[in-house]
Amino acid sequence: MDEMLERIFPDVLRSDLQVYKFSPDRVKEQLMEETSISETDANKVAIEVCRSIVRISKSVKIITGPMLRELTNSVLLQFGLEIERLQNTRIGVPFFELTKMEKEGKVNGEITEKIWNEYWNVKLIIDELRRSGRYDEVIHKVKNKLR
Repeated sequence: MDEMLERIFPDVLRSDLQVYKFSPDRVKEQLMEETSISETDANKVAIEVCRSIVRISKSVKIITGPMLRELTNSVLLQFGLEIERLQNTRIGVPFFELTKMEKEGKVNGEITEKIWNEYWNVKLIIDELRRSGRYDEVIHKVKNKLR
């Protein structure tokens, strides 16, 4: 991706707290790998996801992996690609529900380690963002807490 495009698109923060540059090609590749979408439709969806990101890029400094998946799913629905949207869905428990379960003491062995790791990563990021408000400081602090 050329330098101008790199400046337009925010970074992407994956669930494992790795940061990488947004790539329209990665959206297409991910759709082709994880769904039954055609290459033509995958190209169209990737282009529209890029447009969505450009529209929100002034107010969003970083895009999370789950957020990128949500944007992609929204575009899939706009194009009437319901099966591909279902194939692309993220399986897990919403942050609010896990917080409620934790407070009520209802967390049990059915919650997988992966979901809990994602939950605690998001919780740490939210807590740190509330404290500092700076993305670069937040990622540094969260990574240090996880070591």
